This record gives sequence, structure tokens and C-alpha cells, in this order.
Amino acid sequence: FGQEAKPLPYMLVQMNLLLHGLEAPQIAYGNTLERRVTEIGHSERVDVILTNPPFGGEEEAGIKANFPANMQTAETALLFLQFIMRKLRYAGFGAERGGRAAVVVPNGTLFGDGVCATIKEELLKEFNLHTIVRLPQGVFAPYTDIPANLLFFERGGPTETIWYYEQPLPEGRKKYSKTAPLQFEELEPALNWWHSREETPQAWKVDFAGKLAQALAAAEPHWQRAESERAAALALGKQIRELEQAVSAADNGDKAALQTQLRDLKAKQQAHEAAAKAAQSESDALYWPIYNLDQKNPHAKAGLEHADPKDLIASMRSHETEVMRLLGEIETLVHEVEQ
Repeated sequence: FGQEAKPLPYMLVQMNLLLHGLEAPQIAYGNTLERRVTEIGHSERVDVILTNPPFGGEEEAGIKANFPANMQTAETALLFLQFIMRKLRYAGFGAERGGRAAVVVPNGTLFGDGVCATIKEELLKEFNLHTIVRLPQGVFAPYTDIPANLLFFERGGPTETIWYYEQPLPEGRKKYSKTAPLQFEELEPALNWWHSREETPQAWKVDFAGKLAQALAAAEPHWQRAESERAAALALGKQIRELEQAVSAADNGDKAALQTQLRDLKAKQQAHEAAAKAAQSESDALYWPIYNLDQKNPHAKAGLEHADPKDLIASMRSHETEVMRLLGEIETLVHEVEQ
């Protein structure tokens, strides 16, 4: 089963499946994302999804409206990721285990925040994202040079541990290209590692459940304070509305005093709202970074260290002094030769 929106790939995919022995491939023609994701029911869910969805493109407003309000985005890769999550079968509804997926995503999906982080929050809570394979640059050349990753996940979360595997480039290569592409044989070490996982120079694991627990413990006091401040601001709102009515009905003698009380209440409300906003920002800064999945290989050689700017300036000045001294000597020699 599949779907394709462009005429030529639609024809090619059916021909490819026929050549590989599938006599009646069921490939639909149209935009997969035109379906409202909340309408996908158990009967439409599947066991396995393998896909390299388009990324880097943008969808129109009508397509975005097919997704939950807090997860609407124009980025095609994020929309397809949500669609895939919805299409995976629940355990017990036609199969003993939940549906599973292998999906190609760009690097931006791993480190994106905002709506992207909200989507990843659902992914890691509702699904077991057990493996991320990091691909080298140029794997999809010449179509894109953006580094990509393979996400392997299955319904039946939450995610406890994420294994990372960094596919290395061949010795002496800086990237893949159209004329020198990735060869299947180069994936053999990854395939051998898959069933007997252990940490290697290319593989490492992240205790996501532990990171989540720490982040929640650190953010909880700030969330509670934000909620308390919002409740206080809301309570003052009722008093302010009542006082505004009293000001409107008061005669000139009482109006000035009531207006002063009204200003004081509004100032207190603004202070509570500002405190709530600050507390929410503190909690967000502690919680949301855990959904940055762009984890670097801890076994990789350390890159160049960043020097202190003051040291860099001092070094540049010393080099400049040395250059000026040498230029002076050269100038003197030139004069001597001319004489």
C-alpha cells in the first residue's frame, strides 16, 4: 500500500513493484496529507511504515488545518511524521504488537523547538523511539545536501532508552555525492550491530527516561509557581470588573478613590501575570531541551577548542607586532640595496 502525489513517481513506483513480483500494488494517487489525521481510525492503521517523506518543502494552509492546532506547521517532514504516528496500529487491534516505522528525517527535526518539540514530545511519550541512525552528509545528493537520520520507533511507549548509531564515512572521504554514493555493503557493520547492541566508537545510548525524570523534577516547582500566579491574576480580574462597574456608577466624590483602587488592582494583576510568565519561562528552559535529539557521538574525537576572545585578540596583536618588525627589517634591506 502507498500513496504518491506526483504523476511520474506514481507511475514509477507501480512499475517498480510489478518488476519485484507484486502483481497488484495498491498505490493511491494524491496528497497523503489531505486527510484529517484525527479521523484515522483503527481499521485504517497499519503494521509497518517505511518511508522517506519529502522535507524542506511547505504545505498550504488548508493542509495544515488537518492537524491539531498545537502541531500545525508548514514543514512537510513534521506533518508526515505526525501522519505516520497516527497510522501505526495499536497492540490488540488486529495484531499482538504495535505498529512500527522507519522514517528518514532531516537534522532539523532532531533539534527543532516550538511545534517540532511538541511533536517529539508526543512521539517519545506514546511511542518507543528505540534507534536513531545518523547518516553522513551527501547520502541524498544531488537532491539535497542536508544531513539526514533514520528514526526507528513503534507504538507502545513511552521511550526509555534511545540507541544512536553514527554511520561512518569511508576512509579519506568527506561526504557522499551523486557519483560516489553510499554503498549497501557499507551498512553491514550497522546491520551486525542491530541485533547485538553494545557501545562502540559508532554507537552509544541515551537514558531518555532518566533525563525526563530529572527535567520534570527541576521544572515542577516553576510550573506550580506559574499556575499559582495565573490563578492570583485571574482572581483579581473578577475584582477589577466589579470595581470598574462601581467607578461607572459612582458620583464625583467617590470616583477618584475608586479609580485609585482600580489602578492598584490592575498593577497587582500585571505583577502576577509577569511573575507567571517568568516562572513559565524558567520551567520551559528546564523541560523542553530534553527533546533536542541532536546528540553528538561521545566517542568522536574532540573538535577544536574555542579560545577565549581576549586571548585571541592578544595573539593577533602579538602577530601584528612581529609582522611590522619583519616589514621594517625588509624595508631597511631594500634601502641598503638601492644605495
